[in-house]
Amino acid sequence: CTGKDRYFKTLARLMNSRSEILAAENPIVIVRRIARQSGLSDHNFETCINDPTSLKRMTAAETHLSEMPADINMPYLFINGVLFTGDSTDFDAVAAAIDEAISNPLPDQRTQP
Repeated sequence: CTGKDRYFKTLARLMNSRSEILAAENPIVIVRRIARQSGLSDHNFETCINDPTSLKRMTAAETHLSEMPADINMPYLFINGVLFTGDSTDFDAVAAAIDEAISNPLPDQRTQP
């Protein structure tokens, strides 16, 4: 609901506050604060969280995240559609995984000449 220009900054704020949100007695207070920090007015926040389309997207994302293994760090890193479970802050590990994906593409992927 914050718009394309603020989407990733807002997402980063939400991810960085995840433990605070999960531990909060009233998590909506934390989410509202993050929305304000991202430039969303209280009115627009209420409109967003009460919009059926927005709620459907948020619920789908929450369901997807809840199905992910608990021991995986946020944010998630996918390489060729496969979840990278190594240390995403280790450049060499990420580069090796990318090199492996390039060398061994998934069967349903076609490389362009």
